Amino acid sequence: MLTTLASILLLSALSYFASADIYDQCPSVLPRDQYLQVRGDFCYQFVVFRKKTHSEAKSDCESRGGTLALVKSPDIQNYLRDQLANTYLHSFDKVWIGLNDIMAENIYQWEDGTSVVYTNWADGEGPSGTGFVHTANHDKRDCVLMDVLSDGRWREVECESGSFLILFSSSETHSYVCQYRARPATVVVVNVVYPPTTPAPLPTATSVTYVCPVVICSPDCEIASIQVDVSTGCAYCSCHSV
Repeated sequence: MLTTLASILLLSALSYFASADIYDQCPSVLPRDQYLQVRGDFCYQFVVFRKKTHSEAKSDCESRGGTLALVKSPDIQNYLRDQLANTYLHSFDKVWIGLNDIMAENIYQWEDGTSVVYTNWADGEGPSGTGFVHTANHDKRDCVLMDVLSDGRWREVECESGSFLILFSSSETHSYVCQYRARPATVVVVNVVYPPTTPAPLPTATSVTYVCPVVICSPDCEIASIQVDVSTGCAYCSCHSV
């Protein structure tokens, strides 16, 4: 009975946590829709449904406690590129990421203040880029995009406005990905106490010694008159004893 009850409680607890919403780890201000994903220690919001300048996109992420995506490893790079191209079908898009050299030319930093180790620059881009367009206005191109069409390679662009054929200026607006720290999942330990499997010790047998009295039957008693008392195991005369 106890074993069955314990099993029911354990299964109920496991069912509850299996059905818990994975998005509960993300900030409550984020919409629970198809653009929100949880991966590892972070929630990612793929804002592919509108375009903003770098400062607008950055402010939008920060207003909900996040940053533009920090692409610090090939694993994150491949994940973001794959989702943009295959899940959201934005293969031709360019998206803002949280990397820039606004504070000091050619010294790139992630928005959380950490230095750059992993990079994925397109040819001619980055601090050591040598392309004509790159060198012509490199000091103005301080913000970084992920170019999904170019296998997710990174490109430098102006943060707020760009130029077309040098003569025409327009806002530099793009989609973006916000990153938020996920809260640790709640862990509940269910202690199940099962009944003991070791059988209880048997009662100890007590040895009792009983001494039968000497029976002397009268001479007129027959042999058949000698009986045995079943309660004591002692003999007695069924006629009369001396």
